[in-house]
Amino acid sequence: MEITEMNKSFYILGLPMEIENVGKLNFIKIKDLPQFSLYQNILIIPKAKLVKLYIDNIDIDEKEDKDELYKYIIKNVSLYKLIKNIRELHDLYLKAFEFCLKEDVSNKITENNFEQIRQLIMDMNCLKEEEFNLNPEIQKWIEKSKKFKSEGIEFEDIVSSIAVYTGYTYEQINELTLYQFYTTFQRIGAFKGYDTNILFATVSTEKINIESWCKHIDLFENEEKEGLTRNAYNKLKSGIFG
Repeated sequence: MEITEMNKSFYILGLPMEIENVGKLNFIKIKDLPQFSLYQNILIIPKAKLVKLYIDNIDIDEKEDKDELYKYIIKNVSLYKLIKNIRELHDLYLKAFEFCLKEDVSNKITENNFEQIRQLIMDMNCLKEEEFNLNPEIQKWIEKSKKFKSEGIEFEDIVSSIAVYTGYTYEQINELTLYQFYTTFQRIGAFKGYDTNILFATVSTEKINIESWCKHIDLFENEEKEGLTRNAYNKLKSGIFG
């Protein structure tokens, strides 16, 4: 199945997605999250980071040789082939796919469909690939940027907010897919924002921008990239250390 905007518009229904010659890919529910969490951190690791980890475990002394090998693998080796060469990682990926497809797919995953299935699992379950930069200084700023942008909202905060606002029992929340779960939480935010703006509009002399409570919520909206580019990092570094 090709991933299209039409497909994504039906994600809210939580219905399985049929993948040709593979099977039905299921949405992960909240009750599945404790087990699925064992796999989700593997799915979001970018190829560049895996290549770096792979090379770091190879007995090569010269940094120049490692750099050349890194460039070669990035250019010539697919993520599928890379994972096939790392037994433990391959087994984890296979278990992740089987967890979502609910069947043995060891003979159905190929280089032609691997990336599609991986991306579809991430999309269906609101996962995004990690930001990674080979330069350790830039990577440090990426990590700092993530911490800075975090609002400190924990999983249990979202669960309890949905329970209080909607009246759902925790048993009912357990049956929500991750996609429904996060969309519901953002819709609550849209409602509360609308009510707040309407209230301010009645007492303020300034023009208040009132967004519709039923505005489209796009969980796939492109966010500003985490971290800093090399140019931005250099400017920041020169500004701090003068």
